Amino acid sequence: MVAGAKSVTPDESELTRRCGTGDTPAVMYPVWSGRSCAPWFFVFATVLASTTARADQPESPHEVPSAPAAAPPAAEARRAPALIAVRTDKPPDIDGKLDDAPWQNARVETSFTQNFPDEAKSPTENTELRVLYDDDAIYIAIRCFDSHPDQIVGRLTRRDRDIDSDKVTVDISSKNDKASAYHFQVNAAGVQLDGIRFNDTDMGTDWDGRWYSATTRDDQGWTAEMKIPLVTLRYNGDVSSFGFQVRRYLLRRGEIDEWSFVPRTAKGEVSYYGTIDGITGLHAKRLAEALLYVSGRSTFRNNQGSFDGTDPSGNIGADLKLGITPALTLDGTINPDFGTVEADQIVLNLSTIETYLPEKRPFFLEGADLFATRFNLFYSRRVGATPPSSTLSGSAVQTDPQPDGRIWGALKLTGLIGDRTSIGALDAVTSREDVTIARTPGAASEKLLVEPLSNFTVLRLRREFGTNSSIGMLGTAVNRLEPTGAAAPQMGDLCPVPYSTAFVTLKPPVPINGRCTNDAYTGGLDTTLRTADGEWGFGAQVIGSLIENGPDREIPDGTVVRSGSKGVGMMSEAGRYGGENWLFKVGYSNASPELQINDAGFLDQANFHDGYASLTWRTTKPTEHLLNAAVELWMEHRRDWELMDNLSTDPHVDATVQLANLWTLSALFSPYYPRWVENRETQDGARTQRIGGTYANFDIKTDPNKPVVLELTGALDKRLRGWAWKGTVMLSLRPVPALELDVIPNGNWTYGAPRFIGVDAPDGMPDGPRTYYFADLDSKEIDVTLRATYAFTRTLSLQAYLQPFFASGHYSRVTAANATGVNPLLTLDSFHDATLPSGVTSTDFRDGEVNVNLFVRWEYMPLSALWLVYTRNQQQAPYDPMEGPGKIRFDRFSGGPTTDVILLKLSYLWF
Repeated sequence: MVAGAKSVTPDESELTRRCGTGDTPAVMYPVWSGRSCAPWFFVFATVLASTTARADQPESPHEVPSAPAAAPPAAEARRAPALIAVRTDKPPDIDGKLDDAPWQNARVETSFTQNFPDEAKSPTENTELRVLYDDDAIYIAIRCFDSHPDQIVGRLTRRDRDIDSDKVTVDISSKNDKASAYHFQVNAAGVQLDGIRFNDTDMGTDWDGRWYSATTRDDQGWTAEMKIPLVTLRYNGDVSSFGFQVRRYLLRRGEIDEWSFVPRTAKGEVSYYGTIDGITGLHAKRLAEALLYVSGRSTFRNNQGSFDGTDPSGNIGADLKLGITPALTLDGTINPDFGTVEADQIVLNLSTIETYLPEKRPFFLEGADLFATRFNLFYSRRVGATPPSSTLSGSAVQTDPQPDGRIWGALKLTGLIGDRTSIGALDAVTSREDVTIARTPGAASEKLLVEPLSNFTVLRLRREFGTNSSIGMLGTAVNRLEPTGAAAPQMGDLCPVPYSTAFVTLKPPVPINGRCTNDAYTGGLDTTLRTADGEWGFGAQVIGSLIENGPDREIPDGTVVRSGSKGVGMMSEAGRYGGENWLFKVGYSNASPELQINDAGFLDQANFHDGYASLTWRTTKPTEHLLNAAVELWMEHRRDWELMDNLSTDPHVDATVQLANLWTLSALFSPYYPRWVENRETQDGARTQRIGGTYANFDIKTDPNKPVVLELTGALDKRLRGWAWKGTVMLSLRPVPALELDVIPNGNWTYGAPRFIGVDAPDGMPDGPRTYYFADLDSKEIDVTLRATYAFTRTLSLQAYLQPFFASGHYSRVTAANATGVNPLLTLDSFHDATLPSGVTSTDFRDGEVNVNLFVRWEYMPLSALWLVYTRNQQQAPYDPMEGPGKIRFDRFSGGPTTDVILLKLSYLWF
């Protein structure tokens, strides 16, 4: 079950901001805005969809190459191959055997080329490929010969789990657009995985399609058969050719053999595919299916005061899928239940940045690639998120548990609406959520609104041109139907707090006209330009935002956003992304202080200009000791919007090598970064100078194909009077084919970084004299994540998740800086030793928590399943200052709050 973790981000502002990924936020200029809560875009989309469009056809069919005995040289191997599919009147039996009559009439393709480890060489084992089709499906058979059949690795696991194993993959680009494809994978034990490739090089495995497969093993190797219904491929109009790729993975030597060879230096994937030709007489089929579910749940709460007790509940709902045209699909969900989704991981958050949670809910995962742009305008976790906490004053108490977010229903339209023109449109309605409070002990209870009935709207249009280029727009609207005075009914009441981290708790807004929430709109344009081979590229995006209605918002950097506020920003990047040795990229982005996209999207912080450049040397030519290697030089510099403060300067060098034994080693080192300014921690616009220093991290990973895989990572960062250290061990065990076990202990220690604890302003004026107090924080975190999956069969599995988490913080050595004026700069030289005045306190903390999830999943029919789920959350009793300084305690669970949930859910796919 998705649960909002109290903290899930490390100290990104200092420790992890120098990880050298090169990812920078981007922003766009507004091109539209709207005020209606209605799903207005469906009217527009329906009009566009009413005209049936043909997918692009190749200008001429590829020649059918002969099948050489050995792989061609690398230069010739880059020429895309073609395969003639054979129509069959009788479908083959999908049983993993090739002894039935239809396969005897299929053409046999044997031309495969090694991609890894011996690039462009002949495979060490032979592979045969056959393709048939009829009016309903495409049938694919892959015969994997093996001179050592006893060494074939076929591991059982649950569906969509990519476990190390001998396997084959098939990619079909039904649009034949050189950019997108459906991905199908089956391993030697028959376990399926599927996904969608997009933007030529990206792939997500969250899409679940309806298809069938079977595998068998014998003394000559193993065989995989697949049946892929044409309705699953969602192609447009009459077709005669599909983009096509087949790969075989030979685990014991890490070998990858490809039917359509893709050089390892290429910045491309789908654009290098070959084709299935000769497909005739097909009539595009339209999709129509419904996934119905019913569930029952019991929640048990203990040691939670008035919240204690048992809460039984039940749900019924459905996910719907309808083909408006063969290439345009309408998805709907009614009262979705995400109780079978794993809980979010808990880690200590020592940043001033809001937590970013990965999406795990199937409805939002499918098709997420279409909504993805360089800048995160649509962060789907906003939809149905856990409501904020109500702000209570005096002796008021909340008398019922905090509610979970709920989605009443959602619609999503994705696919083609014209010649290489895609649409992604989403509309979701989330429920109103209230909490019950008593203003004084024994007083009558009353309801306070913490989340109004809301409507989320997203529209994405993208037009592809050339081989790998596109132009698009993305817009979002969040409309909140908030009754006047429902969240703050009495004089002096404040609004719910939107979110908090360890060092930022947003100030409760003061209601305006009885309203506590805003309406929010964003929109923008983006483009990607790439050469046909993907070697050179350019991308850009501009966005804008508009806030309307509701109270003023005070951003942690001191910016006040109110009704009518507008913000703008942009992002651009160009570079050489493919090639043999030398790669580079340069980029620039900015965001104005009032840019606000976090109602529907995610922006860690605005108010910046950012420029970066990198130069990379790499080699993919194996030597006696190395398989590949890369070295990158990186420089990034970020200043605030007014160009006064250095927010970060990051010069570093990092290197990665893969050894001949398949071990991977990487390291990053920043020899010195200068003093920089944190402009969010005091939350009133004051800018705190931070020390420069050094930063380093490393990663070592053993051969991923072995039954035991070990990965070690570590990072070290200089602080004013100390260091920050983080270390993680990832141990993956595969003792038997049916069992996966991952053990991930993690440690994080920070000392010597003064952190803000309060301000003393005697005259109460925002620009008057005041004193800012900081204290050195000694923080520690220890947690262990354990994941286990046992597959009884490929359709019946047990999944377990356990995370014990412990953290603590102790403050010492109080320092202070005096300041006046608006947005003062607190330099390192201005701090002096101090004692805390009355009203300013530093609070040590100690936290401990254990999360447990157990899932039994039986897929009794394709995409139809029965789940039995048990979850438990146990927390330590609250920290008591009488314990002494805050430190990690492994006891203190006695008397702590616990929540247990048992869920039974049955789903059935009707089509």
